Amino acid sequence: MEDCPENEISDNEDEDYSYDNVVDVSVEDLMGDAGMAYATATLKSRAIPDSRDGLLPIYRRILYSMHMLGLKSTGPFKKCARIEGDTIGKYHPHGGAYSSLVNLSQQWNKNHILIDFQGSKGDIDGDKAAAMRYTEARFTPFGESFLTNINKRNVPFVDNYDATLEEPKVLPVTIPISLINGVFGIAVGFSAKSISYNLNEAVDSTIALIKNPELTIEELMLILKGPDLPLPGLLEIENYAEILRTGKGNVQFVAPYILDEEKRTIEFTSIPIATGKIKLVTDIIESIEKGQINNITGFNDYSSMDKKTGTYNFKLIFTYAKDENPHIIIGNIYKYTSLSSKIPIRSIFIQNEQLKMLGALDLLNDFITFRKETLLNEFNFDRDKLLAKLHLMSGIMIALNDIDKTLSIVKTSKGSANARERLIEHYPIDEVQAQAIVDTKLYKITEEEIVHIKEESFKVIEEAKHLQNLIEEPHLLNEYMIDQLLASKKALGRERLSTISHKLTDYSKEFVSDEEVVVVLSKNGYIFKEDLRQYRLQSRGGKGRQFNKFKEGDEVKCITKVRNNEELIICYSSGIVRSLPANRLTSKAKSMNVYFNETKEDEIATIIQRSDEGNIFFLTAKGRGMKISLSKFLNIPRNGRPMKAISINEGDKLIAVVKDVNNDEGYFVSITKKGMAVKVKSDTIRTFVSRAGTGVNHHSLNEGDEIFALESIHVDESVYLLMDNGLGKNFNESQLRLTSRGAKGVNTIKAGSDAEIIALFRESLAEQVIFISEQGKVFQTSLSSLNPKKGKRGIGNIVMRLDEGDKVINATPIERDEEDQKSGLALTKYKKNEIWRNCYEQK
Repeated sequence: MEDCPENEISDNEDEDYSYDNVVDVSVEDLMGDAGMAYATATLKSRAIPDSRDGLLPIYRRILYSMHMLGLKSTGPFKKCARIEGDTIGKYHPHGGAYSSLVNLSQQWNKNHILIDFQGSKGDIDGDKAAAMRYTEARFTPFGESFLTNINKRNVPFVDNYDATLEEPKVLPVTIPISLINGVFGIAVGFSAKSISYNLNEAVDSTIALIKNPELTIEELMLILKGPDLPLPGLLEIENYAEILRTGKGNVQFVAPYILDEEKRTIEFTSIPIATGKIKLVTDIIESIEKGQINNITGFNDYSSMDKKTGTYNFKLIFTYAKDENPHIIIGNIYKYTSLSSKIPIRSIFIQNEQLKMLGALDLLNDFITFRKETLLNEFNFDRDKLLAKLHLMSGIMIALNDIDKTLSIVKTSKGSANARERLIEHYPIDEVQAQAIVDTKLYKITEEEIVHIKEESFKVIEEAKHLQNLIEEPHLLNEYMIDQLLASKKALGRERLSTISHKLTDYSKEFVSDEEVVVVLSKNGYIFKEDLRQYRLQSRGGKGRQFNKFKEGDEVKCITKVRNNEELIICYSSGIVRSLPANRLTSKAKSMNVYFNETKEDEIATIIQRSDEGNIFFLTAKGRGMKISLSKFLNIPRNGRPMKAISINEGDKLIAVVKDVNNDEGYFVSITKKGMAVKVKSDTIRTFVSRAGTGVNHHSLNEGDEIFALESIHVDESVYLLMDNGLGKNFNESQLRLTSRGAKGVNTIKAGSDAEIIALFRESLAEQVIFISEQGKVFQTSLSSLNPKKGKRGIGNIVMRLDEGDKVINATPIERDEEDQKSGLALTKYKKNEIWRNCYEQK
């Protein structure tokens, strides 16, 4: 290696170098720009489909390589290794192409497969295809149609990656593939996932848009009824118009099933697209073992593949226990497995070299514009070819009209070049025509052949005129496109496999049983539910049946009745609320820690049934009250996170929460442990517009007293009071003096009595009431027989007889439906002497 010339290197350290062309650049900016350029190039060249042909670059290059290899749908197969080699060697140097080639042949992944495959192409169980050295492929008629007339240069071509070959920028598809075969692509910071539609409906939509360029989304919805996947099933779509308009949204796939109630079997006949069946079966078994899918006595996979047709017959069969509701089981199957799954739609395409989210009308318009350009390129190509042929034929006809002179010129010429020159001098022809005359053996042409040439020239003229009309007349071009679309529909279309519903089903609720349940909460925060039918009615004055305390030091906090498919609002003494679906509770008592991340300070005040309408009233132990619309609690997080309902002052706590059953036409009655009652008109209490306020002074207290109960009372309705000594009484609300907000109230307990109020409720709730005593007895009765004549200051009637030293600690009304009242369903606890301790599950 030669040394650098000495005069180019200076040893002078003090020499001043100037860099006039150097520009300071931030490394951060440089890396950002370079990274964005790389990401964009990656997206366009690898991961995102073009809006015109709906193909990923790898798919396009595979198909073009097969075209160049001559792999027609009616021809022989060729080794996939050869196709892979041509694709990545000539056009796609970014990685292997075999998995993409296989994907284009799998009918469970594509509405219409593009490649006819020989050998194992994998299966829906998740098994992979055989190695490419063993498998072979060729076009299907559908795939072959993607390259129709590409030899006529009907689409733009670009240089390949090393500029040694050319490849098509898009393929000349004849139908809107961007809608028909869904595509998934992922790259740097972007992912595209378009969904498939039915070919017949996509073609009809295209024709409708050609005829009416002002077609609206609403009109399109009547034609393009919804997505259509390769595997049958129900597709639930909400805001379908928005999905068509924007190309963004979600679709819920629901696998179809066959229910045989005589055999007690549930047979699922399909699974979601891109879901491996082996993984699905494994997940189902795990869900059964975890108890998420209950009452299953058997589960088997009888699925099989027809090796001749390649179609897959799904058969996943569940057997369920006798007397169980199969629809509840189906709901849990959908809830805990991917047999019901959400399919996201993100229709990102390359449009005019830009990445865009495109709706259905955008894609159809792009296809129509592209198809017109493709056809015009074909027509121009064919017309130019016909005109060139006609040009040659006209020259030959000139020569034939003067055949003797023409032959004389050719014979006496010194060569073909001289013959051309002499013919051009003698006849009104150009060099191309002269060469054609020289190349044609005119002396062999018969009279019959001359007539044939004349007739053919007339046909060529007519064909050229027809093509020129198609080029110049837009309505003729539209008619031609429509005819081609209808022919493709007839040849390639199939019936829809997906059923469409425009209503989303919440499978966490829809198949949950709606029977009435009793929810029981202990002071230490344990909760469980029981079927309401496990209780029966007893006469007033009874002692009830024995059940032990929860645990030593624990006792019942509150009892409420809801339906199993409803939600509970858990109200805490600190003023926060949480949402808990009743169907999540079990018959075994579990700590609230199982459902929420509780803290020691999170003492539960009460539980109420969730409702979407009306007002709710919060009341604290020190008499602060706040009325607010239930609509403010529609968005309580479903994940157990708390929502602030009311701000609680230091030293105070939330004690009671009730719904305003009067819609501001009755009263709120609050009562203290010492029996001081306040009755305030509902419509005089201001409704707060936002949560988290501290409320207003609603009930003033005597020293040592505190709020214990709150109820919403109808006008002229009776009020029921229950005390810890087992006595109860009722009186009309009119016997309670109407007070202003903030009053101390009127006394409702007979002077000298040391009894404390443990419950207050309105008349409509008095038909069914559960009592629980400190010594662990549960008793349920109707209070309708209480003597109202004794009034609010009377001593009351005996409701529950107590043993010495015992007292009532809780009394909860259970609101009954009319149907239940007629059937005599009522309350008594459990079977014989079964104790509630057995319901416990350790924390």
